[in-house]
Amino acid sequence: MKAVIKIELLNYWHAGTGRSSGSHLDALSERDGTLPVLAGRHLKGLLRYAFFALRQWHGQWQGGKQSLAEYLFPGLPDDSILADISSAELENLLFGSAHYQADQSNKGEEDLRSSLDTLPGMLRISSGQLSAGERAWLAKNKGHEAYLFDELFSTAIDPATGSAKDASLRGIEVCLPMTLYADISLDVTSLESHSQACQRALMTHLATTSESEQWHWLNQILPMMDAVGGKRNRGAGEAKLSVLDRQSVADLQGAA
Repeated sequence: MKAVIKIELLNYWHAGTGRSSGSHLDALSERDGTLPVLAGRHLKGLLRYAFFALRQWHGQWQGGKQSLAEYLFPGLPDDSILADISSAELENLLFGSAHYQADQSNKGEEDLRSSLDTLPGMLRISSGQLSAGERAWLAKNKGHEAYLFDELFSTAIDPATGSAKDASLRGIEVCLPMTLYADISLDVTSLESHSQACQRALMTHLATTSESEQWHWLNQILPMMDAVGGKRNRGAGEAKLSVLDRQSVADLQGAA
């Protein structure tokens, strides 16, 4: 079961690599070859954080009248194995189990779960890239990809003098506003019997619904993501995310 997420970047954004360019820039943008890219692991992490927030708010809205699974996946049969699972179990079903228990998030590394004790999630997300047509054009017109990037610099101000502090100049590479596309899919991934049964039940239910209903749950989460990349809390990376229907994907592929 597959779809495409459209990521409309509305201003400068920065997806970091942890690398610098020496004395000039302290942080470089991530690239796929020479083109900007937004890592799928980053998108999945933001989606999980948004899902966690929805879990908390749903409990306040519904007051126990409707489970989160019933809200996100309308039409679940009353006898479905999914009807009574908790919101935390649903999160783990979709995104995989975390390396720590909810009440152990502040403990040390020695308290983290082994990877052998975790379960894989159903959700798979590719990295966000420019459309195939844009990538093809840039491949034919070498050098134009440089215009997709810019540089921003900042300093710290000394309150005593009102001027810049010594050695406080910092520079980062940013990307210009653009639209990226990421493939997303749901698959049965778990080998553990109960988890696998839940995943199969969800796939069976979604197979009986329309295309819009299959991704209803994702459409409830995406509006809660209003920024991506680094420096989000300082205004960078404002974004609008949406799920494309099959016709929109076909039009996009045809434009390539």
